Amino acid sequence: MTSSNDTKSTSAPQKDETPSNLLSDPSHKPEGAPPKISDTTDPSSPDETQPPAQRIHQRVLYVRAVMNYLKQSDSVTDYEKQINRLEIQIESLEEQLFRIQKLGERTSSPECRGKCEEAIATTEKFKDVLETGKKMLCLTLRSKNVNSEIPQLLAEKQSIVGKISHLKLRFDGFELEGGDQLANPA
Repeated sequence: MTSSNDTKSTSAPQKDETPSNLLSDPSHKPEGAPPKISDTTDPSSPDETQPPAQRIHQRVLYVRAVMNYLKQSDSVTDYEKQINRLEIQIESLEEQLFRIQKLGERTSSPECRGKCEEAIATTEKFKDVLETGKKMLCLTLRSKNVNSEIPQLLAEKQSIVGKISHLKLRFDGFELEGGDQLANPA
């Protein structure tokens, strides 16, 4: 497994890609919109762009940037849109996995099979990162929904406690009425 600490490059200095900088960098996020990601893992595309570890690291940064964007937005609708967006990306990765596996089965070249296996591993890791991000968004959204329900539930609880108290007084009244009837038979 590659953690975010393992992916730091010792060669050329990289620009700071913390999630907050990803959000403020216009190439990652247009004004007022969540960050976007456009990387694919298609093995037929040239592998000259970046190594898989760097691309996985970018996926993690992307999910973090989405979380930061949503913290700033604090809109349930934005959370739902981002969850749907991640679901679409996950489905796309599943389709890519299927195509890569079929390509790997059809090829006889050991080199091409090796590239397919690497692409499968990378795509599965991408999918895992996005699924984890989706779970975080779903849990955060659920937490927000629960937080918004708390005042309503507390008010409902007070109303129920009030009704119980009223019914208890009424019940105690029945007990007194019944006790009087037993003590004073007619």
